[in-house]
Amino acid sequence: MKKNIFIICSFFLASCSSIKTEEKIIQDFAIRSSLLKSNYENPTYLISESGSRIKALEYYEIAYLERTKPDGIRRKIDCSRNTIIGWPIDSIEINALKKNYTKDTISYYWKKNNFKKLQIPIIKYNDLKVKMKSDDFPTGTIAYIFSKPIISLNGKFALLFYSEIGYFRKTDGGDGKAVLLEKINQNWVLKNSFSKSFD
Repeated sequence: MKKNIFIICSFFLASCSSIKTEEKIIQDFAIRSSLLKSNYENPTYLISESGSRIKALEYYEIAYLERTKPDGIRRKIDCSRNTIIGWPIDSIEINALKKNYTKDTISYYWKKNNFKKLQIPIIKYNDLKVKMKSDDFPTGTIAYIFSKPIISLNGKFALLFYSEIGYFRKTDGGDGKAVLLEKINQNWVLKNSFSKSFD
């Protein structure tokens, strides 16, 4: 009985620690990139429903497979920086992460207490769409959808996917972007971003 209680408590603590790490990754990226700011002239929102995090791994994998293509050759995925020294997540780890996360299809909903430092209003996706159709939001309103991060096996890197909904064009932000972050001095720092290339 005591052993079972210990196992349950250990699992609960590990789960809480994982959630805190995920929240920290998103907060650090959002603050440093100035994506989620409450002091914009026009409102900025966070969609409560999290996006698909496997997309971040898919974008990174394509960029990784295309890393040897010479300059001037069209790539499926564009990197914000043409090269990544060492590519911290290699093909072996990509496959391992796929096994860990591909079956993770449970929806997650962000709450205000997840991101206390951001002080950003959170809205449901359908509620936002209703308001956009009724013209309740001013032109320039932006909302972001963030996935839960994928964390590398050594805990030093993370992949995150986000997309944008802009009232000024009433679109869902296209295909979004994946970002690679590195943990440096307890903070998560942007190393590269990945997006679909366009002709």
